[in-house]
Amino acid sequence: MRFFLLALAFLTKIPVKVPGEGQAGDLPVSAAYFPAVGGILGGFLGLLFRGMIRIWPPLVAGIMLVAAEFLLTGGLHLDGLADFTDGWFAGGTRERQLQVMKDSRVGAMGAAAVVWLVLAKVILLAEWGGNFPVMLLYGAGAKMTLVLNLYLFPYARERGTGLAFAGVTWRQAVPAAVMTVLFAAGSGFGVATAFAGSLLILLPLARSISRNLYGLTGDVYGALHEIFQITFLLFITGMQ
Repeated sequence: MRFFLLALAFLTKIPVKVPGEGQAGDLPVSAAYFPAVGGILGGFLGLLFRGMIRIWPPLVAGIMLVAAEFLLTGGLHLDGLADFTDGWFAGGTRERQLQVMKDSRVGAMGAAAVVWLVLAKVILLAEWGGNFPVMLLYGAGAKMTLVLNLYLFPYARERGTGLAFAGVTWRQAVPAAVMTVLFAAGSGFGVATAFAGSLLILLPLARSISRNLYGLTGDVYGALHEIFQITFLLFITGMQ
């Protein structure tokens, strides 16, 4: 329970008290519970959407749902998307890209990526926000990608937030993957197919970025989280 609460505290802005004293290595262990936290967030957003749809039309409910998601997570991964996009399009050497990502200022490409993502989420969640299997995988699947990327690829910087999770091993990656696959298996063929298709896009992308940067960073983790979510929703929509 302690490690679940630790995962909840890290991934959300929900005020939780983690019992016991913090120890080195606690954060990597908590990664096994990331999909559970994501599933809870997705399920809550699904319930929220069903309530909001009674008051507003779907598009307005989609706007409110995206706002609720950002409030719950503090825009943790969205900030990573902006920084990663700026660094990626800056081009140049690995060092140059990492330097741009580290800059707290948001450039034109990062701002454009955020605007596009928010608009896409509003439109897609207006369609799927009330579908519980979709929302469950929307949350759990994205969190599972965090764990897999932490396990499969090295950290590209000598210091940074992501370095605290450098100790993620198969002991966390396997339970996280199994939990999410079980969610997918119980969600129906279409949802499971969209989940698998999204992974087939995301993992090679992560590998390509890791080759270019000699690892991943906290910003890249956040960007890949958002990319998974939007890819998953696009897959579902395309399969209608």
